[in-house]
Amino acid sequence: MDEDVKDWGVALRGPTLYHRTSEALDAYDTRSGQKLWSSPLGRKDWYTGKEGQPIDDQTIPPVLAQQNGHTGVLFAYADYTRSSGTARDRTDVYLRSVDADSGKV
Repeated sequence: MDEDVKDWGVALRGPTLYHRTSEALDAYDTRSGQKLWSSPLGRKDWYTGKEGQPIDDQTIPPVLAQQNGHTGVLFAYADYTRSSGTARDRTDVYLRSVDADSGKV
């Protein structure tokens, strides 16, 4: 386990476990332990408005939702923009839906 990666919860669907971290949503086969896919957030130079290493205590697990015969794994995440010039620090919150079978956003 990487100490810098924050664990934000899990959801189960049949034999698949969806693990939400500060860096990605990963899917694992619970029978074999094999990682099936990963959907990274792709944040660069992640900033939380605090000095030092990013600190985040969001422990909201992913949620499963069905629509039109497809199952999606939904989760929210925050991205922070450091102030520049006259603009203040800004926090944006995103809702991401990932296909439960393929990991496609």
